[in-house]
Amino acid sequence: MTTEGPTRIEQIRTLCQAGKVAAAFDLAQRNLTRAEKEGSVIERAEALIALAHVHFRLGHYTQAQTLLHQALAQTPADHPLQVEALIHLGMCAAETDAPDEAEGHYRRAVDLSRMLGYEDAFYRGLHALAVGIYVPRGQFELALTMDQDAYDFIVARGKPRMGWNALAAMGWVHWTIGQPQEAARKAALLKEVAPDGSLPRGFHDALLADLAQDEGRMEEAARLYANARAIANVIGDPGLNVLVLLGLSRLHLRLGKPATAWGWADEALTLAERVGYVHLEGMSLLARAHAFWDREELAASEADLRRAIELMTPLHFNYDLARAWLLLAGLLQRMDRDEKDAWMEAITRIHRGSYHFLLERERALIFPLIIRRLRGRDAQARAEAQELLQRLASTLPQPLRIHSLGRFEVWQGPRRIEDRAWGKRRAGLLFRMLLISPRRTRTQEQIVEALWQNKSMAAAQPLLHQATSALRRALEPDLPRQFPSRYLEVDGECVTLHLPPDSWVEHEVFAELVRQGEFEKALELYGGRLFPQDPYADWAVWERERLAQRYLQALLGAAKNALNEDRPDDALMLARKALKLEPWQEQATRLGMEAYLALGDRAGALRLYQALAVRLQEDLAIEPGEELRAFYRRIVAG
Repeated sequence: MTTEGPTRIEQIRTLCQAGKVAAAFDLAQRNLTRAEKEGSVIERAEALIALAHVHFRLGHYTQAQTLLHQALAQTPADHPLQVEALIHLGMCAAETDAPDEAEGHYRRAVDLSRMLGYEDAFYRGLHALAVGIYVPRGQFELALTMDQDAYDFIVARGKPRMGWNALAAMGWVHWTIGQPQEAARKAALLKEVAPDGSLPRGFHDALLADLAQDEGRMEEAARLYANARAIANVIGDPGLNVLVLLGLSRLHLRLGKPATAWGWADEALTLAERVGYVHLEGMSLLARAHAFWDREELAASEADLRRAIELMTPLHFNYDLARAWLLLAGLLQRMDRDEKDAWMEAITRIHRGSYHFLLERERALIFPLIIRRLRGRDAQARAEAQELLQRLASTLPQPLRIHSLGRFEVWQGPRRIEDRAWGKRRAGLLFRMLLISPRRTRTQEQIVEALWQNKSMAAAQPLLHQATSALRRALEPDLPRQFPSRYLEVDGECVTLHLPPDSWVEHEVFAELVRQGEFEKALELYGGRLFPQDPYADWAVWERERLAQRYLQALLGAAKNALNEDRPDDALMLARKALKLEPWQEQATRLGMEAYLALGDRAGALRLYQALAVRLQEDLAIEPGEELRAFYRRIVAG
């Protein structure tokens, strides 16, 4: 494949991505006027498609479709402009929720671009199938496969910047299905090809905001949403705008501000209705229903959920339909009404679409529904609930984000586990002990010896049971009694803490950064001693000392880097911190002396050596090492 795309269309597309939509619109109109006066048929068709692209970006789908049909009629069936027109028609059909029509346009475009050797269009056709067909239908694995193929294809041809929209789409899918680390990796790749103020940067910031919100970093999420919304408003992209508004609605629900959340969701709904994008309209109705529910306006919430279901059912938006039916089942139970039909519809769709990650995401909603069936008289309903419990047991729980240096905080997605939960029956002590144990496992005897030294094993057994129960409840407060903990395993003589994939443990990340020589990053992360609330815990002594040595290593490494980079002030500060930690440290003294010399302070270098010599003599009755003494003599000699 070698055929390049039409230059005028590419020029307009580049302007739109850069946020210069007004300039793109003006140029596209002037190009069309010129082509109609003096251009060929092909030039007129190209100008029509370029102008249609701007209308599409502005959400003017009817105007875009009119221009595109004119372009199709004016070009030969085997011309590259046919491919451009078909892709844009598919995009318009997808945005106005005619997915079967969109799929037909995309497949024709892919086949024709392959035949013509039109690389750029072949990539865009594959991506359009992923994001315009498979994502709305909830066929996430197909969407990821198609977009990855498209991205690999265009990167192999030396055009990574063109692959930004595949990266954005894959990142959003990974976030949706509960794979935050994969989403973050795609966001990192996207940032490399996303200039400030561009449409790619807008999608990048929106994705990072979703991830930050899920990790409880609400201020960062709000800032990123603001950046993305500013870009969406400048460019006029309705899809990005609605996604940002929905993110802001979720954010304010989590902040306990349902009225503000309702406002954002309602604005998203208004915009989606204006541009005629039913998929986004359905998603906005779900968001507004959530807000109504939190405002205790249950009838309004039910109305929005049923309207969303009515809109999305004919178009087979299966994932969002599963969400809608699940929310409706929970709402009906909350209203003391029969939720059986809604529940069965939700569970059927979850099983059929393999959306079992929804079970974990909506566990607070699902557990009461399961318990109700387990307690009911219907044998089939009990069996189905038990099967669902087993499915939940095999579903990975939310990753944990654990701060352990200078403070102790644990975040479970957006939920910060409250301090009082850790204080109950030594749940926090048990968690912290297991966290730093080999393989995160201790025998019951080791735990009893550490936490209840003056009690026999028999006397401590009830206390251990209370501690494990309290820890289980801290980590999964919604957990029914029938459901085994997915974080904590009590098996025979051992108690084991299981951290899900993508969990983040601060002191482990710190130690790894030091190991990799990323000393400055390690120091930025280091907030103080390990588990400061357990200053006298014998079980923490070895790990605390190991981390203190890693901190010293980071200080010395960063000081050396600062000297090499001609930053003697920074080097001196770091050397002094190292000496405060370990006053006999000769390497820190040498680095500090070199920093003083670089600053032109010979006397300071001599004083630093003399202070070390005095400490070593008074405390250990020894002299500094020969290498440091020789360095000192050279300074004295001038």
